[in-house]
Amino acid sequence: MRLSVLSAPAALTLVAAACGGDALTGPEAEAAYAMAASHYPIIPASTVVFIDGKRMVAGQRLDQLDPKAIDRIEILEGAAAAALAGDEGRNGVIWISTKDGSRAAPPGER
Repeated sequence: MRLSVLSAPAALTLVAAACGGDALTGPEAEAAYAMAASHYPIIPASTVVFIDGKRMVAGQRLDQLDPKAIDRIEILEGAAAAALAGDEGRNGVIWISTKDGSRAAPPGER
């Protein structure tokens, strides 16, 4: 899978690419989130991130969420990203599900 999420936190996209574009789960998701939050503690304006179905705003701190709470990380592209974020999602969307969250499924999985 080609990842075009150039503006997304590099740690998440690089790990997702290493996994062949598949969703990250369990310890892989926790490790990727911990790495991304340490390098990008604040969500950049150019990055679209959803946690448990709720869009995070630019400037919000990623490092406030315990990595052990992460269940799954997906990089959404194309129609799925556009459905969530319109033109802002053209480079992709980071979809994070937590273990205790609403476990909202990204578009196409509902």
